[in-house]
Amino acid sequence: MNLSTQLQPCIKGRTRNFVAHRALYSGKYGENTFAAIQDCVESGVPQIEIDLQILNDEKFVLFHDFELDRLTNAKGLISNRDTAYISSILYKTGEPIALLDDILPLLLNSSLRVHLDLKISNYPSSVIGKLVKKILPLKDRMMIASQDYQLLEMFTDHGFTVAFDTSRELRYQPNRPPGKNPVGLGLHGLWDDSFEAYDTSISTPQYIRYRLQSFSDLMPLNAWVFDADTLDFLTSKSPTFSRDLAQQGIDLITWGLDDTRESDLAKRLHCLFDIGVATVITDFPEKLASYALNNL
Repeated sequence: MNLSTQLQPCIKGRTRNFVAHRALYSGKYGENTFAAIQDCVESGVPQIEIDLQILNDEKFVLFHDFELDRLTNAKGLISNRDTAYISSILYKTGEPIALLDDILPLLLNSSLRVHLDLKISNYPSSVIGKLVKKILPLKDRMMIASQDYQLLEMFTDHGFTVAFDTSRELRYQPNRPPGKNPVGLGLHGLWDDSFEAYDTSISTPQYIRYRLQSFSDLMPLNAWVFDADTLDFLTSKSPTFSRDLAQQGIDLITWGLDDTRESDLAKRLHCLFDIGVATVITDFPEKLASYALNNL
C-alpha cells in the first residue's frame, strides 16, 4: 500500500484524510519548515497543514505562534518583524523560518494538497489580494482555513475551498488560560460569547443546534474545523448532534488527538467518524491512520 492510499483509507464506509500537521511527517524536521514540506513531498504524503502569517513589510511567512519566543531564541510578535529580521534568525532546531515565496515553487511542482491555516486578520484587502494572487495557481488543491469568516469571503470570491475554524466562536477547554477569545464561559459548559450561550430559556441541545445554524448562516462554507475535545463534548451533550451536523451538509475537520491514550483512541475515533469527521490533522499521520484502519 503506497503512502497516499495509507493516509486516505476507507473507514466506516467513507474516505478519511490523515493530514500532516504543520507538515510534520517523519519527525526529522521542524514544524512549518521548507525541509519538512520537502520531506512530505518526497515521501508521498498527500496532504499537509501549514500556518501563514504576515510580517510588517507585508511579506508572508510560515509560522504558527504569534510570538517568536517558544520556537526561536528571539522575542516578540512575529507580525512586528520584517523579512530581513526573520531571515536572520533560526528555529531552535537550527532551521530557517520559511517564507511563502520560498515554498511556492516546491508546492507548485508537486501534487501535494494543502490546508492553509491563516493566522491573520484585520489586514487591508490589498494585502490579502497579494496573497490570493500568489496562491491562485494552487486553488484546486488548497483549502483556506481561518477563524475570521470575513477573511474567508475574500477567498471564496476567487473559487477557493474554505473551512471555518470555530475555535474563536465556541470551545470546550476546562483549563483554559485567561485572555483568549471567547472570553466567557456560557451556561452549557462551552467558552462562548454569543447571546445563546447565556439564554436560560433554551436547552443545551437547542443551544448547540442554534450555534451550528449560526455558523452555516455566516457564508457558504465547505468545512468546519473543531478540536476533538469540543466535538466530544458536543456529542455527549446533544443526542441530535450527529443529525444536526448531517443536515448542514458540511465536512468536518478535527485536530487534537495526538495526546489521547491508546486505550481511549479507538472509541474517540469511532465517535468522531460517526458524526461525520472526514479529516484528522495530526503530528503522526501514518501512525494514526494505521491505528484507525486496524482498530475500527
